[in-house]
Amino acid sequence: MAEPGLYGMDDVMIEDKSSVPQSDAVERNLDHEGWKDVPFAVGYYLSLSFSFILGIYLVMNIDDTSSTNSAYKFNFLQIFVAVLSGTVFTFVWLALVLRFAECIIKTSLIATPIVLGLVAIVTMFSSVVSGFILLLFAFFSAWYAYAVWNRVEFAVACLKVVISVFKQLPSPLLFNLLMAAASIVILVFDFMIFVAVAYSAQTAGAQGFIIFLLYALIYWHNIVTINVAHVTACSVMGAWLYNRSLDNVSLSSFKRAITTSFGSICFGALIEAVVRALSALLRHLERNAENQCTMIVLCCLRCLINLIADIISYINSYAFVFVALYQESYLESAKDCWNMFKTRGCEAIVNDDLTTIPLYLGAMFLVCVVVVVGMVVDGLSANVLIAITFALVIYFCSVYTLISYTKTLYVVWINDPASFKSNRPEEFAQIVEAAQNFGYDTNWVYSNQAYRGKPAAV
Repeated sequence: MAEPGLYGMDDVMIEDKSSVPQSDAVERNLDHEGWKDVPFAVGYYLSLSFSFILGIYLVMNIDDTSSTNSAYKFNFLQIFVAVLSGTVFTFVWLALVLRFAECIIKTSLIATPIVLGLVAIVTMFSSVVSGFILLLFAFFSAWYAYAVWNRVEFAVACLKVVISVFKQLPSPLLFNLLMAAASIVILVFDFMIFVAVAYSAQTAGAQGFIIFLLYALIYWHNIVTINVAHVTACSVMGAWLYNRSLDNVSLSSFKRAITTSFGSICFGALIEAVVRALSALLRHLERNAENQCTMIVLCCLRCLINLIADIISYINSYAFVFVALYQESYLESAKDCWNMFKTRGCEAIVNDDLTTIPLYLGAMFLVCVVVVVGMVVDGLSANVLIAITFALVIYFCSVYTLISYTKTLYVVWINDPASFKSNRPEEFAQIVEAAQNFGYDTNWVYSNQAYRGKPAAV
């Protein structure tokens, strides 16, 4: 039987997978691994160059463009103080999550339907329809809490493993912050271009097309930087799960994310960016609609597009785990991700929602903190919106370490339980026991056969 190639990327047919333990996979060698989805990486760099060149031009001609009729007044101090408060909150909340994960999850499950119910009652005094809709959401949240309550133990077990790894390997957080800083710099240039160019077109059609392109650039640049950090953290977690050498693992993972895997990241991010830009365009058209009927149609379309964008984002979050673990192209990773969802473990993937509750809850609190601080400094203005954008970029780049670790844990547990059991037997037993406690069938995890015939590339 032929031996799998370096990084496991050779298309070798393995008739008896059980005879090839995944833990005995050959060592990786980047010299034998080609770059994936190169055209998308080239396109990203070209778009980035466009933003920087045009942004520098606008800065050099700031006097010529300052005589605009816009009522917006830039306040650096307000933005800086608000973003700083959001950054401090990020690290405080992260420390709380590390210590009180189970309490936060259960409290959120209980509090959500209660708060929605109270808001629904108050809303009914002004709008019966809106109040009724909120009441439906409250009932749905209560049903969801009841349905998943016995799965909290499984989510907490996963978080405990992830947190223990994070304590050993916190270094991806530094690369996340690095990418957050890069995102802020890029966003500054992108926002400058948007303000200067978006409404310069003479016709509504041309203006809509320009707005769509600019939003696509903003989303693409931002999504790529976030997922570079995501792929880096996934590679680090994968190295731990497969018991690889952890010396300089974060740096080597980051190098792969910005080289051989960068094109795959740009490809997946571009798909999501285009869909979200379309949603932003629909919002623009909705605000400028001349009659209520058109506004309702555009609103419904925007909701549908947002739903599609969220689905793409969710699939991408796992597809990029495959990119990190197996050094595949984006389409190969997305296909393997989809097959994993269909074949086994979909019930376990649902629990991913519980593990991320504390992290997304923190984002809501972060927005409140930034808004309050911004208003205290200089009232409510567009500067607060800019501060929220920058603060959320820093927050999600920071907490994405835990999210990335969690998603990688799921993928390896479902995709390659044999290697997980072999390399990390204690953590494997904790996850399986917690899954069995809420009635999940875990017989398949004891199979000696791996779901894939390829060794991990971490």
